[in-house]
Amino acid sequence: RNKIWAEELGKLVDAVGSFSDLEAMDIMRAELADLLPSVKAVAPMKQQQQNQKKQRLSKLELKVQSDPILSLFEFSNDNRPIASASIGQVYKARIRKGAQLEAAIGK
Repeated sequence: RNKIWAEELGKLVDAVGSFSDLEAMDIMRAELADLLPSVKAVAPMKQQQQNQKKQRLSKLELKVQSDPILSLFEFSNDNRPIASASIGQVYKARIRKGAQLEAAIGK
């Protein structure tokens, strides 16, 4: 009997797909919005400017690079989730070093 329930619940969980990466970034930005007053506007790094000239960036990449909060992070896997489940998605990122980070933590 428990096996039947487990199988049926497994179908429900497996049927839940990921949601838009743009939507996920909006959620992350909203959750971290309390950092915004601490983050000072910093001119884009030269490397980012060169990358923008060399290649056309996706909407997602532009969103991450241009946002004062999201740009604090360096996302792996081309800003895509590494896993998804019924309650959310998992993104792998690390905090960038530099003036923005120092501003965000109040140095």
